[in-house]
Amino acid sequence: MEWSYVRIDKLPPGASCTFCHRQLKSGKGLVIANAQGEEHYSGPSCAKAHVGDPEERILDVTRIALSVVVKEATTERAKPADNPGPENPGPDTGPQVERRPPPPPLDEVHAYTRMRVEMLKRFRAHSNETLNSAHAALVAGTEIQEPARTRISGLMRNAERDNTIFSAKNVTRCVAFEYWLSEALEYVKSDRREFLQSMLSTLRSKWKLTEGQVQAINRWGQVVRKVVDDFPLLDDQAFVGVVTPEFMKSKPKKSAPQQD
Repeated sequence: MEWSYVRIDKLPPGASCTFCHRQLKSGKGLVIANAQGEEHYSGPSCAKAHVGDPEERILDVTRIALSVVVKEATTERAKPADNPGPENPGPDTGPQVERRPPPPPLDEVHAYTRMRVEMLKRFRAHSNETLNSAHAALVAGTEIQEPARTRISGLMRNAERDNTIFSAKNVTRCVAFEYWLSEALEYVKSDRREFLQSMLSTLRSKWKLTEGQVQAINRWGQVVRKVVDDFPLLDDQAFVGVVTPEFMKSKPKKSAPQQD
């Protein structure tokens, strides 16, 4: 059976390797797909044996999610023993084994296309004809045609220059925030989900949240942390300065004509 790599992602409880049937207990693992596009899970050893080495780095959803997590700055300096040098060469690790070079970086156009088409399916205007055709080529295992690649590259470049909601950085933020909001909803009782659901709806509609909205989510996170200790604080500056294109702005509703 033909298999292909899809992404690295959080695995559901009880997930097992489709090849050896052992339970995958790390909580994070490889998602692969068969020729019909059906997704399965695999451990790294089985994936290498049955799918082969990836041609490029695999899109890591959980790493994307961590990109909006607030990290505490550390001023702790490394001790001399942690800095190998001529006088402190570090531990003897024995003979050096020649390692295979890592796969090349994930193609930026590939990653952008997949995030918009696969991961932001519920977002307003998440895709278009060019992105859909490019994604179809990726799913089929072929290269994106040059006209489509040129258009997507131009879109990414212009969005980056103008800092719009469609920039690669902001698309990544949207994937990350949707991940954490969806995660939070799993741990909140159904009668207390209204706020988080409204924030998720706003994110999917506007492709950003205000600083105040993220701060409110962080306060709400205190409820989640009673159940999940490591639920993170999110960066309330993540969307500051991000611009919404005119065609995405909500147009005011026309008032009904008055009757004389």
